Amino acid sequence: MYILIVLVILFVGAWFLPFVLHIGVKVVQFYFKVDLVITVFGRMIFERRWQGDWLDKLIEKQKESSNEQADMRKDKDDGKMRGIVPNLLRIGRWKRFVWYVEVGLEDAMSTALLIGSIWGLQGIIWERWIRDKKCRTMISCRPNFGELILCNEVSCIVRFRFGDIIKEFAKGYLKIKRRKVA
Repeated sequence: MYILIVLVILFVGAWFLPFVLHIGVKVVQFYFKVDLVITVFGRMIFERRWQGDWLDKLIEKQKESSNEQADMRKDKDDGKMRGIVPNLLRIGRWKRFVWYVEVGLEDAMSTALLIGSIWGLQGIIWERWIRDKKCRTMISCRPNFGELILCNEVSCIVRFRFGDIIKEFAKGYLKIKRRKVA
């Protein structure tokens, strides 16, 4: 009986356990770097870093993929739980969002047009997804005239509870089960 009470207390406590997810993506010229860090009570429990030359990887993927593989991907419904991460990011409590872009082309007019387009895109994204989150936000777009440069850095911190994760996975699992029954 005591074991059951302890398990219930641990489960209820874990339900409200705060997770903090820090995602950082940086692209400079043709080099990318992605950082993913998950912390609980200020202690890091997961850290993963990816980096490399994205243009070479993109070219390699293009060469590897063939028409047969594309057809297989279209026909294949493996029942993955799509939409769980976007739902978690939607219900999570956002703490910080930073988006820094620096772009430069050799022609000043082209640079100005590109910067204006990027500002428009950033405005749409901010209005649609970030404005209502009430988090610290810094969005910057800087032109660099006369120099060919591309620098894009996105970083965000999202906080959510362990119970939110359980709920979203349960919803996705039930959706898959209903799809298989029908």
